[in-house]
Amino acid sequence: MSNSIAKINNKKELLEVNKIVNSVKMFINSYLHQDLIAQAAERRLQNYEKRGLTPQSQVEFEQKKQKQEEAQQYKNEGRSQNYRWD
Repeated sequence: MSNSIAKINNKKELLEVNKIVNSVKMFINSYLHQDLIAQAAERRLQNYEKRGLTPQSQVEFEQKKQKQEEAQQYKNEGRSQNYRWD
């Protein structure tokens, strides 16, 4: 009887240890994920700087791209006759 109680206690302890191990794994994975995101952002920034793009020019590029997409959408819908694009 005492032997089975010891096994139950060991199983409970094992479950607790597994919970702790899983928590640590999740923490490490989230930390690594955040680190990878930061590294990717840093590489993008370095690439922008190599190409001479500043954050302001990137915003202007995105705005121009959006205008072109809107113009294409209006053209596809046949509404471009009365709309002037600058």
